[in-house]
Amino acid sequence: LSQLAKEQPKDALIHYTLGRAYLAKSNIDAALAEFQDALRQDPQLLQAKVLAADVSLRRGDFAEATRYSEQIVAQTGGNPAARLLRAEALTGMGNFDQAASEVNLLNSQFPNAIEPKLQLAALRLAQKRYPEAEELYRVLYRANQQDLRPLQGLVGAMIAQQQYDPAIQLLNQEKLKPGAPIAQLDALLADAALRGRKLDVAVQQYSRLSTAAPGSAFDH
Repeated sequence: LSQLAKEQPKDALIHYTLGRAYLAKSNIDAALAEFQDALRQDPQLLQAKVLAADVSLRRGDFAEATRYSEQIVAQTGGNPAARLLRAEALTGMGNFDQAASEVNLLNSQFPNAIEPKLQLAALRLAQKRYPEAEELYRVLYRANQQDLRPLQGLVGAMIAQQQYDPAIQLLNQEKLKPGAPIAQLDALLADAALRGRKLDVAVQQYSRLSTAAPGSAFDH
């Protein structure tokens, strides 16, 4: 694909496909460069804009993510997923009032959807309104036991309040449930223990992770 992109530099779809290949390998910088090349050739290529916005969020480039998400909202006529993406980018930029306005509107329009509720909790966390964030995540966690995202957010809110022991206890309880995603829970446990300076627990969890996934980044 790289050679093909060099041979046909004006083909937006080749750049887009190459970007997705880089993204699959977690090479987000190279992926973003290809999505940008794709958009230079075809500014209306929606898939490239969506992934460029997503990668910009991952890189912490919230201004770029906002720019792309604004374009996606305009191009899609206010698609809810695009608006949610814009709210996430605005939150990252610290534009909390604009983000809150968007998220509150989405929650009113889609009261049964979990994504706007998760974004509202993330917004409260970014605003350092930790007890509110914790309560929002806790409600979502109770109602969505099969979705790991509320639990991740809840643990993050607890850690932000230095509630390390309760967070570790909660995660250990989760591990006892049938079908629990042990690897993800071990990663959360390791992070909570490390932040709480419980180094013996952290070392134990990282050891389990590297045993479960030999050759991973945790080995280094």
